[in-house]
Amino acid sequence: LRKSDSSAALEMFDKVLLLSPDHAEAYFRSGQAYILQKNIEKGIDYLVKSTRLSPQEMTYSLYLSRVYERTGKLIEAKNEYQRIIESGTKDPRLKEAEKLLALTSGRLLVKNGEPNAALLIFNGLLLEHPDDPAVLFYIGNTYITLNRAEEAERIFAKLYFQNPKNPTVNMRLATIYNATKRPRRAQKHLKMIMDLGVNNQLTKTATVQYYVIEGRIHLAAKDWKGALAALHKVIALNPRRTEAYFNIAMANLQLGRLEQAEEAFLKVLKINPNDFSTRLNLGQYYIDTGKIEKAKAQYQYIIDNDKTNRWGKQARIRMNVIYTAVADKALESGKIAESLLEYEKALDYYSANTKASFTRGLIFIQQKKYAEARKEFESVVRHRPNNVRARINLANVYEQLNILSKAAEQYEMIMQIDKDSREGKFARSKWKITKARALWSEKKLAEAETLFKEITQEQPDHFQAFAFLGVLQASRGKLREAASSYHRVLELRPTNYAVKMLLGKAFERLGMDSLAANEYRGIIFAGGKVPQIPEAKRRLAAVESRLSGFSNTLSYQFVYDSNLNLDDENPIEEIRSDLALSFIYALKTRDDLSFRISWSPTYSSYHIGQNDFLRSVLRSNIILGAPDNNWNASVSRQDQNSLVNDTRLSEATSVSLGRGMKIFTYPLPGMTPIGYEGEKIATSINVNSSLRYIQSFSASPIESMTGSLSVSMSQALRWGISATLSYALTVRRNINQEIRTTQTNVPVTDAGGLETVNTRVITYDPKDYEYNSHALNINISRGLAPGLRGSFLFSGNFSGYTNVDSGAFARGENSKRTNLSLNFSPSLSYEFFKNLRFVLSGTLQKNFSSLPVGLSTRRLNEEDVIASFQSTSLGKYTRYSVEGGFVMNF
Repeated sequence: LRKSDSSAALEMFDKVLLLSPDHAEAYFRSGQAYILQKNIEKGIDYLVKSTRLSPQEMTYSLYLSRVYERTGKLIEAKNEYQRIIESGTKDPRLKEAEKLLALTSGRLLVKNGEPNAALLIFNGLLLEHPDDPAVLFYIGNTYITLNRAEEAERIFAKLYFQNPKNPTVNMRLATIYNATKRPRRAQKHLKMIMDLGVNNQLTKTATVQYYVIEGRIHLAAKDWKGALAALHKVIALNPRRTEAYFNIAMANLQLGRLEQAEEAFLKVLKINPNDFSTRLNLGQYYIDTGKIEKAKAQYQYIIDNDKTNRWGKQARIRMNVIYTAVADKALESGKIAESLLEYEKALDYYSANTKASFTRGLIFIQQKKYAEARKEFESVVRHRPNNVRARINLANVYEQLNILSKAAEQYEMIMQIDKDSREGKFARSKWKITKARALWSEKKLAEAETLFKEITQEQPDHFQAFAFLGVLQASRGKLREAASSYHRVLELRPTNYAVKMLLGKAFERLGMDSLAANEYRGIIFAGGKVPQIPEAKRRLAAVESRLSGFSNTLSYQFVYDSNLNLDDENPIEEIRSDLALSFIYALKTRDDLSFRISWSPTYSSYHIGQNDFLRSVLRSNIILGAPDNNWNASVSRQDQNSLVNDTRLSEATSVSLGRGMKIFTYPLPGMTPIGYEGEKIATSINVNSSLRYIQSFSASPIESMTGSLSVSMSQALRWGISATLSYALTVRRNINQEIRTTQTNVPVTDAGGLETVNTRVITYDPKDYEYNSHALNINISRGLAPGLRGSFLFSGNFSGYTNVDSGAFARGENSKRTNLSLNFSPSLSYEFFKNLRFVLSGTLQKNFSSLPVGLSTRRLNEEDVIASFQSTSLGKYTRYSVEGGFVMNF
């Protein structure tokens, strides 16, 4: 065994064990022999048996522990040291075992990622063994693990002075000096290992590292040939040293030897395909030599295989550079679509490419693709928060997308970044008005109006602020203030025809048609390609017809009536068609005084009952004042006849006086428009009184007078709903005292049951028709889609008759009639062509009365009868109808 003839030794030890199976030393020596033969596991088995047969033998246990340590089995080594200490042996080497146990425990802590805890143990040992090489060695190694190079250097320097020829210590010092950029000192210790002349792996490693460093020194000095000479020595010693091939490639690149450089790069990758640093440099070489596709292949390999993404990130940046360069060339050539695609590819690899994002954003703005531009500029400011040019463009995009609050935020950020720059000054001029517009879009109307006014006070020439203020005031019903704001815009920008149109509309709503006409004429006179001209022509024609001219309406509709005779027990269905015309002539002598005359004939044909009516209304109006503050009076005449029966049915004459005004009041509870919370809103109020004389020529001719007083209130409410609430009080009284009708050939039955035919006179009591009524109407409407509007009407009418019904009186009753009528009517109106609308509506009527419909008589004699015939608007019945047709203005 001492002669290193392990095989012969094992034969002899086997014989010993055959004769003495429990011979501890034989097992120990056999274990040593197997270790010499590199049969580590079998050697350990024999060594373990020797320690179990002779547990007190310190030599066996220490040797086994060191074998465990050399083979990396630190836990087993620790356990063996622990067993020695706990065995109770008095061997003087016990102290050494305790030291080795502590060292092994520390090494285990380092291995498990707890080097600081290991240092506590090692430094504790250092107090007892201040010059112990093993303790110092592991302390130095731990400092290296912790990247505490200065302390590691101090420890290994101490070991070096203890034994300058210790190759491991020299290698550690060389490693430290190399890592801390002191190559010559590293070479000094590597040379000392080489000079020892020991032919082992450590010497070979030291030699290779020496020339690697030598090559680096020459590269740093730009001595490319000297570097190549040193690096080729490395390759001769270690053909798989990739760093040498890499540096050979770099040196050849500097010498212009491109093929040799590429060959060296490829050799690196053949040895280690995942050398991503080499692939990065090879990719750059391919870019420099115009081999773009090969460069892409190298970078894509890194991206696909680098799990840490350390090199993949750099590869993505390089791919981004390639695609950005291609995109720039496409843009310079005017190939916009291609440039957008290539920039997008660049951003797929590196989203922080602000140049690509910025350029794409500008292109999208030019193409009016604001949503896409928004994404690009948001990316720029996310990666470059201080890029004020990107923020200016982003604010512009937000404005185009009507995201005004975000636009205002961008302007505010620009002012914070650099308020004195050109961009900062521009942002300051834009911030306040954009903020005001944002408040408006968020329905904070009062705050928006206040801010717009503040801008106009600070900058009296800020025409945009005046324009926005005018539109806001008009939307809130402040028409006079809006007209003033529009007028200021036109003082500053006389050719702003959009505002000129708005001013004309405001004048129209104020009833100042002559002023509106002037604005429209100004737009038309401008000529050219002014986009407002067609609308100005239409509106001017309408205004001029109101000032002096005709406006006409034609309507036609079909009506289905489920209960024409108002009798639930025997209802009569009817289909009616109505053809109506309206001819209006208006004359406006000045803006606050207008006259109107209208004639409206309506022909109704009952297709089932074969009956008809022709109703004609002639009306004249005078209006003094504007729509928001006026007095009005009218006189009208209505005639109703039957053409089929050639019968005159009724006539009526009415006079009325009214007052119209606009005030600001609180909206209906729960219906406050968004942005008007806690504020008063524009409310139209109309009060009207009328007196009407009616003469009926039917079987029971009556002359009566009707007086009414009505009040209505209209508001624009939440969700775009317009609502009108009205109340009317109507009083009807009759003029004639008695109505007598003679009927001939009337069959009469006497007391004996004999029927005869004679003539009789029926007398009607006009007081049966006298009543006071109260009507309440609620109408709500809302735009549902372009050209489509829906509405719903609820009306309730309660009538109390002033006298005891004569028929009831004849029966000895003393009750007065009452009547309640409820109506529910939804409708739709759709303008499918200019001045032509389709209308559809339905009505449900429920009627409740204290007396039935019918003829009540009281006989005076065989010839005379006193009769009471209740109005057909009375009785208990349900009635519904459906109406559909069209309305045309011309």
